[in-house]
Amino acid sequence: MTDATSVTENEADRAFNYLAETDEQVAQLVVAEKAQLHIAEETEKTAYLQATGTVKERDCIAGLDPAYKQKFDKYLEVQLDRRVLENRRKSAALCLDLWRTKEASRRVGG
Repeated sequence: MTDATSVTENEADRAFNYLAETDEQVAQLVVAEKAQLHIAEETEKTAYLQATGTVKERDCIAGLDPAYKQKFDKYLEVQLDRRVLENRRKSAALCLDLWRTKEASRRVGG
């Protein structure tokens, strides 16, 4: 597809199928993202409880804990995957909208 007027029915079909086929995947990524954030937060809390020093020192130690960083990095990876998929779905939805507009104009005589 190079511009709005060149969206073919085949491209619209592919976009529709992509949206239908990725419904469950995007839902799974949303849940995985929440789960990974929870795991990271729990890991940070554990590191905080195991640390010694003032509250500020314990906060810093917990925030720099390698296990927490690993879990938080995994959360960021899942978040990135979700956002990429959502952006691709938005592109597919736009493709469908362009095709619908083109078809409606064609039927009207435009």
